[in-house]
Amino acid sequence: MKLSKEQEARAQSLHKRAIVIDVLGALRPTEEYILDMEAGGLTAVGLTLAADTHNFRETMNWIAWWNKELRKWSDRLMLATSADDIRQAKEDGRIAVIYLFQNGKPFEDEIGYVEIFRRLGITSSQLTYQARNYLGDGCGESSNAGLSQYGEEVVREMNRVGMLIDLSHAGEKTAQDILKLSSAPVYFSHACIRGVYDSARNVSDETLALLAKNRGIICPTGLHISPDVEPTVDQMLDHIEYASKKLGMDHVGFSTDFVKSEPRVYQDACLDDEGYLNLQYPGTLKKTRYHWGTLGRAQEYPWFIYPNGLKTYRDLPNITRGLVVKGFSDEEILKILGGNYLELLEEVVG
Repeated sequence: MKLSKEQEARAQSLHKRAIVIDVLGALRPTEEYILDMEAGGLTAVGLTLAADTHNFRETMNWIAWWNKELRKWSDRLMLATSADDIRQAKEDGRIAVIYLFQNGKPFEDEIGYVEIFRRLGITSSQLTYQARNYLGDGCGESSNAGLSQYGEEVVREMNRVGMLIDLSHAGEKTAQDILKLSSAPVYFSHACIRGVYDSARNVSDETLALLAKNRGIICPTGLHISPDVEPTVDQMLDHIEYASKKLGMDHVGFSTDFVKSEPRVYQDACLDDEGYLNLQYPGTLKKTRYHWGTLGRAQEYPWFIYPNGLKTYRDLPNITRGLVVKGFSDEEILKILGGNYLELLEEVVG
């Protein structure tokens, strides 16, 4: 993208001032990775502790492991369980880490686990990943059956204990059922817009209308943004622009959806002769197999094709530059970079 000297100076100043929150990203507890995050001006990152395969016990192990890592890097990283924690991280020059789940599987069939995880610092959870679970259908299910009765109970319990409900990966009816049921605002931590690019992972205008009534937010990401083999960060910003027009400027954020923070799993993954990606989870007999022939998926690690201009955390200032070029005001840019998510977190979680 081409910016004038004045635009570049404005973008740099805004990025430095902003509370920059990657609502769903990744973290590797290494010097190189943390340096990249710092160089990109990141204030906070949503960290996935459970996704498609994790049960209660496995998730508890991940919480214990990450708690240990955050203690080890406490001069540069800190756990955030509230909006004020993120503000404190900005003031301290540290990176706030927000624990979240990309699946409701850790809740198993015990409603009391929701409160246990909330007390352990989990501030957000999806109810489903791609497939159906106890709570409802993910977006990979052709039946699109919506929330189960147990899923409805979990929504009410998450509202009660103050845990954000994340609609990413939910089937369309599941997402709409949650939006009609939840007494608190909800959000899409990492999802793009079907009105810009038609993908099963993206959100329809009908669902966006319900999200507007709910006062929730959506955070477009770097995947599923266009039919192009090599998408660009500008195309990702098209989704932010579309969402801001549909929902209003107070209801949009961003995320990177960088590869989940289990590097061994993805680095050791392999493609088989049938075109499936095979993941082996360390310390378990669990294997996961995904068909890997769809657009936006690479044939080698890190397995996903991120947009040109947003390949690593060092590229985060390009989001701010692009928003400047698109004509957003300073106030609007600060909201998109993190202000809107911060307000949502404060309202629902504290």
